[in-house]
Amino acid sequence: MSRYKMNIRGKISPEDCSVIYDYISIAGEKDDLTVQIDEKEEENKEIIYKMLKNKKFNIVSDEVYSGKRRYIRASRYRN
Repeated sequence: MSRYKMNIRGKISPEDCSVIYDYISIAGEKDDLTVQIDEKEEENKEIIYKMLKNKKFNIVSDEVYSGKRRYIRASRYRN
């Protein structure tokens, strides 16, 4: 099992979505992915959740640390 991390700062733009999809596509079956986003960007959370679900990931945890950064941990499930 591999572990991947992605750190996103600021608001996700439509242009960013392609790059994010490419990155999360690298993770294989049983791999773990953690996405860090600004806690105040609620729209980012919804975008990331949709992208992960479209790529067949389960959300394992969603936590905010120090009131600033949201850590969304996900793992890919079998097709």
